Amino acid sequence: MFSSLISSSSSDATAGAPGPAAPAVPALPEPAVTQMPGGGAPGSPEGFALFRDVSCPVDVVLGVGQISLRRCLALERGSVIRLHQSAGEDLQVMVNGVRIAHAEVVIIDETVAVRLTHFAGPVGREKRL
Repeated sequence: MFSSLISSSSSDATAGAPGPAAPAVPALPEPAVTQMPGGGAPGSPEGFALFRDVSCPVDVVLGVGQISLRRCLALERGSVIRLHQSAGEDLQVMVNGVRIAHAEVVIIDETVAVRLTHFAGPVGREKRL
């Protein structure tokens, strides 16, 4: 195909005469600035408006421990499992499997709740409330 284009253009005896028009190269579209449905650009606080009502699982971890499979199979009502956490130590608050804060237990109108005491910061640093 290229050889036929080259030979037809080089065998043109009349230089400067209008020949067949070159195929038009389509112009690339300009990149559009993305707007989020809630208004605002991605990354801005307004850009997350669409996600504000998404549910995330929250786990409050009292502590962790380890037991053998033999002991696990022998568990029954009243069994005690020792945890690797000191009494009075804060609980870990996990959202979707990621630790976001530490908390302490509080009782509100006959229900159990947690009060956040420390937030996990970037790169493992923590910010005290």
